[in-house]
Amino acid sequence: MRDRSRIAVAIVMALYVVWAAAFIRVSSVSMPDGTRAYCLFDDAMISMRYAENVVRGRGPVWNEGERVEGYTNPLMVAVMAAFLLVLPKAWAVLGIQLLGIALMLGTALLCLRIYDRISHPPLRAPPWLVMAAVLAIYTLSFWSLLGMETGLIALLTACAAATAVSRDDTDRRIGLIAWLTGLLYLCRPDALLIGLTLGAPLVLSTTSRRFRSASRLLLPCITIAAAHLAFRLAYYGELLPNTFTLKLADVPLRVRLHDGGVFLGPFLEGIIPLVGLALYGMAHTPSRSRLMLAAPMAGLVLYQWYVGGEPWAYWRIMGPALPLMAALACDGATLLAARALPTPTQVRVTALVIAAMAWAMAIHNKPFLTEALLLTPFQEAVLNRDRVLAGYALREVTGPAATVAVVGAGAIPFYAERRGVDMLGKCDRDIARLKPDLSGSVSWYGMTTIPGHNKYDLYRSIVERKPTYVETPRWGRQDLTAWVRQRYVQVTYNGARLWLLRGSPDVRWEMLRGPSGAVMGE
Repeated sequence: MRDRSRIAVAIVMALYVVWAAAFIRVSSVSMPDGTRAYCLFDDAMISMRYAENVVRGRGPVWNEGERVEGYTNPLMVAVMAAFLLVLPKAWAVLGIQLLGIALMLGTALLCLRIYDRISHPPLRAPPWLVMAAVLAIYTLSFWSLLGMETGLIALLTACAAATAVSRDDTDRRIGLIAWLTGLLYLCRPDALLIGLTLGAPLVLSTTSRRFRSASRLLLPCITIAAAHLAFRLAYYGELLPNTFTLKLADVPLRVRLHDGGVFLGPFLEGIIPLVGLALYGMAHTPSRSRLMLAAPMAGLVLYQWYVGGEPWAYWRIMGPALPLMAALACDGATLLAARALPTPTQVRVTALVIAAMAWAMAIHNKPFLTEALLLTPFQEAVLNRDRVLAGYALREVTGPAATVAVVGAGAIPFYAERRGVDMLGKCDRDIARLKPDLSGSVSWYGMTTIPGHNKYDLYRSIVERKPTYVETPRWGRQDLTAWVRQRYVQVTYNGARLWLLRGSPDVRWEMLRGPSGAVMGE
């Protein structure tokens, strides 16, 4: 890479860091005392709670003494635990967000290496444009900067893809991809698909020693998966994580396929330009490398369809494969521009590639444009504010024996440091085993039902357990508002509105009394 190209790449990276810092600030919470609290996506905050309990010697649990595997990302939990070992919890959360910046930059640099491998001189897209195309994938930044394992999966995916298309010895490439696939599995089991779709073509290319190559690819994956299964059986007493039972058990395949198709519709529509450019490059210059880079996206789309979509239309499952599609699209746009121009020069080709990639990324990011430009706060930032304020308030106005019933099982229990009641069952084995609500009362995006949000029993969570605090008295078809109003009082403390159990000895009522001596809100 020439000096001018290095400077341009450095400028793109610097601009991304500035934007990411602004995004992190938007996702943070201004506290009543003037300080700033940081918060991840709520599922990532669940992982942070597990990590904190590991650091405190309680083991990987959500509540001390309750062995329920309410996470599917053990590697990310381990990373979070490392941050919590060396930083105060509030700063550890910020550290995870800063790690997200590094993961995005690392992924973009690896995709630049991938593009260099599949493109052909003399006409190429400038390196800074390839970097910019990857860093412009807003949904991938969204998950990475909010602490989800998606950013780490994207980096490992790019590393495995760079290995797959390198010129190294085939056996060496298969061996490295095998161990990267094992790490992908530990990030999230379904990420195993990514490594296998990248490694399988290499195995098939070995012809006479195909069995040995397949063993070389699968053995590390099987070893890591078996070790993790043995730990799960020994520690949690289950074959599958609680989240698998919660999201898939008793949901008919026809419902999942319908909802998966509805969920994927906007995603597929948004990547038509990227896919079109990538397909042009694959058709113009067919190669195994290009097919390998496209395979993870195909596998993840089919998987997302099979499991029935997600609660959030930010393309978490497909996100790690999008950088590979961006690299393929840059390659296809370059080849198309060279063919379209009567006298293709580097300057003219670059101008057309910039226009094509800007169009492709604009179409993909269109649903998130005001968020990406930081003109309006994204929904999670609003939820972060309410939940962080509630968590800090509960830590002050309740005693250590208090319990908190929540639908968002991350930020409130993490910052409140109180025992939790998970009303949606991610960390509650009994709720996860209930029949799902398929009535349409828990649905959005036109889906029949929402995975991970359609199993609940508020009578069990609230009426029977009588938690000290209730985040909401209604969900789906159940509305306990009248019951809660009779037995709970809603108060405001330091900007947080709290439903607290009347007369509970676990509430510091003296902190909630007004000048007249009455509890504020009664």
